[in-house]
Amino acid sequence: MVRPGPTAGYSVGQLFNGSQGHWDYVVSGRYEQTGLYRDADGTVLSPEYGMNDLKNWNAFAKIGYKLDSRSRLEMMYNFFKSTQHTDYIAKAGKYGDFNLPTTGIIGKRPGEPEGTPYNHNASLKYSAQELIGKTDVDANISFG
Repeated sequence: MVRPGPTAGYSVGQLFNGSQGHWDYVVSGRYEQTGLYRDADGTVLSPEYGMNDLKNWNAFAKIGYKLDSRSRLEMMYNFFKSTQHTDYIAKAGKYGDFNLPTTGIIGKRPGEPEGTPYNHNASLKYSAQELIGKTDVDANISFG
């Protein structure tokens, strides 16, 4: 019988948004842990190039300011991290033999956790409607 405990995953997140006068904001965060993946027979799937035992972090913040009735300035920042923390290594299967697939077995993974240790993105945006005549402008500078 397969025990579901190590296969369970979960996520938790929160989002806040609002406005006050000329200012508006959005702030959110999320954490997810995927758990261990198994096939229908309970065999641990290979952790190589997979989504097993991931820890994902995401934080987002955006603040905007309405300069006047037709123009706006906005700043945004996003952080993302996704790394694998598993106690399993791949046990090689046999190519073409569906009875001997590559599976996961208990073992020590070398090096740092695999995945995206960090990803930062930021932007500054200016937008204006009917800036000159009927011309609208959207200017965006991104960093990341």
